[in-house]
Amino acid sequence: MIDPITIAAGVSAFKLASNAISTARKALETADDVGSIAGHIDTLLNARASAKKSLRAKKNKKKPTRLQKILRIRTGDSGDDDTSIATIANEVLEKKKLDRQLENLAIEIDNKFGRGTWDEITEVRKTRIQAKKKAKEQAAKDAKIHEEEQHAMWMKVLRETGKLIIFVIAVGGMAWWLWTNCEGCG
Repeated sequence: MIDPITIAAGVSAFKLASNAISTARKALETADDVGSIAGHIDTLLNARASAKKSLRAKKNKKKPTRLQKILRIRTGDSGDDDTSIATIANEVLEKKKLDRQLENLAIEIDNKFGRGTWDEITEVRKTRIQAKKKAKEQAAKDAKIHEEEQHAMWMKVLRETGKLIIFVIAVGGMAWWLWTNCEGCG
């Protein structure tokens, strides 16, 4: 069973995407170029990704144990079940509605700015997201390498400092031994 907050979050993500579509449509009516509606398209695509992520999170959610089900029944907490017809119907209908609205917006953008504009927008966005992900991964690798280099450097400093301390102790010990055992030195 999924808690009602998770279900509400999923539905609200679809509604946010739907609102973003209507806002983008209104902006498209007065837009002179794609740049003037770019912010609305970005909001729309981010909301759509958020809605998809919310669905994936629900699918990957662990099933409740038998004990959890029994406790829920005994406490009288029916809750919203992620397998109930109402929940499933709501999710499917919201997704289909969002997809249809998105297709209509894509057609309107293509009609206003030329065929293939929407496809170009989505391809460039996808390419930039992949580039950003690769850059993030590379930054993480570089940070790990830097951390390993720093660790190796500090280990070398500690080793060399230890050698110096041992050398100073050895020389000091020999000097002390010579000073205390020298009969004609002083």
